[in-house]
Amino acid sequence: MADDDQPLNAEGAWAQQAEARLPDRREREEIERGLTYGLEAAPTINDRHTYAEVREWLVESGFRDVERTIEHTELFLRGAREPEAIAPFTLRPPSPPYWFARY
Repeated sequence: MADDDQPLNAEGAWAQQAEARLPDRREREEIERGLTYGLEAAPTINDRHTYAEVREWLVESGFRDVERTIEHTELFLRGAREPEAIAPFTLRPPSPPYWFARY
């Protein structure tokens, strides 16, 4: 019998017991990290922003060359503070089908 005098669910009891023995140090570290960076309300991380908004933030932060690399409902951007420095390594934006469409 379990602590509350209810019979154990034999199918799940072993998993619950094994889970109870797992160390929670990593979980506590992740929670602490989130609190340190003000992420207590994690769902706000999922706020949606337009390309124009994000581009403006990047330009204000010193990125002179900001462009959208994939036309999609999600934002895929590339920005450079010194575009001439990365020009030899810059690839042309891809075209559909995109790699993530497989998933």
